[in-house]
Amino acid sequence: MYNIIKLSDGNQIINLLIEAQFNKPEKIKLIISDENMEFINGSEALRIIEKLQFNGKLTSKPLFVSLTAFDDIATKETILSSGFNDILIKPVSKVVINSLLKQYDLI
Repeated sequence: MYNIIKLSDGNQIINLLIEAQFNKPEKIKLIISDENMEFINGSEALRIIEKLQFNGKLTSKPLFVSLTAFDDIATKETILSSGFNDILIKPVSKVVINSLLKQYDLI
């Protein structure tokens, strides 16, 4: 079973990853980040996390999945080319989440 943590902006994601690598025994395996979060969106958070990892301040990066309401090819290409592992299109059902978790061997 997984713990689910709901955060409202990219700053919180970044801080959680930094804190978790030093203080938490369990590893964060998946982050689903919305492109419309307050302050720092999912793409900006991912760029900062990758920079922290490159500079040695983060030891690993979990799977990153973008959550968006846009279902067009251009948006999907932009998201995937920016480093996300996958995309979820809103609205998302439990079936879709379970399928994603199975795809990445998380359940």
